[in-house]
Amino acid sequence: MLDEHTARQVDLASLRRAPLPRSPAGQRLRDTAAPFAPDRHTQAHQRVEHLRALENALLDDPALEPALEPVLQQLGDPRPALDALLDPGPPSEATLFAINALLRAQLEVRHALRNCPTLLRLAPEHDGRAWLDLLHAGATHSWRFRLRDEHHPDLAHARNQLRNASRARVDALTALRDDIETDYAARVSAQRQIALPDGDPRVDQALDDPRLERLHASRWEHLFSLVPPPETRDLEREEDVARTRLAAVEARVRLLLADPLRRHHGDLEKALAFTAGLDLDLALVQLRRRWDGCWPSFGDQLRIRDGRLPAVEQRLSTQGIRIQPVSLTLPPGTTLLVGPNMGGKTQTLTLAATLQWLGQMAWPTPAAQVELRPVDRIAWVGGTTGSLRSGLSRFGAEMDALAQALRQPGTALLLLDEPGSATNPAEGAALARAIADHLHHSPHTTLLATHFPRLRSDQPLPTLRVAGLDALEADDLRALVARHGREEALQRIMDFTLLPERGDGAGHDALRIAAAFDLPDDLLRRAAELLDDENPR
Repeated sequence: MLDEHTARQVDLASLRRAPLPRSPAGQRLRDTAAPFAPDRHTQAHQRVEHLRALENALLDDPALEPALEPVLQQLGDPRPALDALLDPGPPSEATLFAINALLRAQLEVRHALRNCPTLLRLAPEHDGRAWLDLLHAGATHSWRFRLRDEHHPDLAHARNQLRNASRARVDALTALRDDIETDYAARVSAQRQIALPDGDPRVDQALDDPRLERLHASRWEHLFSLVPPPETRDLEREEDVARTRLAAVEARVRLLLADPLRRHHGDLEKALAFTAGLDLDLALVQLRRRWDGCWPSFGDQLRIRDGRLPAVEQRLSTQGIRIQPVSLTLPPGTTLLVGPNMGGKTQTLTLAATLQWLGQMAWPTPAAQVELRPVDRIAWVGGTTGSLRSGLSRFGAEMDALAQALRQPGTALLLLDEPGSATNPAEGAALARAIADHLHHSPHTTLLATHFPRLRSDQPLPTLRVAGLDALEADDLRALVARHGREEALQRIMDFTLLPERGDGAGHDALRIAAAFDLPDDLLRRAAELLDDENPR
């Protein structure tokens, strides 16, 4: 839905990470979710209504959310386990562990939703209790599955054989260690070695002892290693055989446990979709609260009331500035956006793209109200990123992006950031006028930011104007900049409200912004005189 350049402009990666599911399964579902296409707006509406129902259920039962959160945290990511279950061989213990966690999570979630029939009816019909009984051999269900806890008779017999073989080998080595310590009055280390001082008569005795093998000799000591007796090697072979036999029995038991699960693989997929989906849904409800936003609705145009960009809002809040929400309505066709540089035009384009994408995902939107017209794609034309990556000039990159957007089928939300401004003004203005007129008679919704005055006056198109800077004298503006810094000062005095353009002139906002950057007063006065000469009142 978004090309690479548009995705960077709206910071799609951060938007995707905004919901915070607790489980890797919920995070996987979040990362693979796709926007609803225009022909699926009914399903998008149903999805929004489902999220509203979940939010209402959480409000009606304050204990529900605290009950669900720890369960979803323990879900993990059963997807690899379900894929491995399709392999006809014995599954690993980790695979059964993950499936056990999935079944336990589903059972716990069903229990938590017992008083919410609207949500409970979405759960899979099979609650998985029988499979948990199978995995735990009738014992109490646990989040942890361990094969050593299984009470299969063949498994118990194989474990006993390995245990006896290991004990016999260890007993033989322990007896050898005790004999050596008794005979040589020396301590045997954990590495089954003893050290004897050089010149000690026990050294000669040790050299003749078949139970010891000298490893090292120096002027100070002799280091000997214990040599296991031949019967110990026989015991080691018996232990290896018992270990191999146990591995075979464990594989057979895992296969026996997996066969019933494989026959109901579809039900396990439903269990995963339900629990991971609930995890994502809960994260989306919490995101709406965090943003103090709204759920989107669907109509025939893009209408935003008091919309905000979360990243900008967070940045401004660290400076103690409250973000100014933006409201706008974009019907199909072309809407012009005019105003000074640093007046928020690019952020308005970003806001429209961001809320359109969030709305078509049926995710919460950071606004008081969002109504949107679903589109097939969102395309951003403008900026320098595309030119830097493609090797084209900025103007060439703009034209290439616009041509690609117009060639694709379906409807689009087109965000045009000052098209034509990167070439000579006369041709750029003519091209921008032609683009605006062409798109106004197309099925697309277009928001076109421009500084070309002739485009604004000649085209009978809907136009929005950034209200601009509050009236301040140059000295007052400089004092504000000195106190707060340029960016914060401009944020404090800029009015980002979008007003219907009345055609009453461009104002002097650009000159006043230039004044904030300490340009000489005589230069600014001369610029104002020239502007008044070109635009007499």
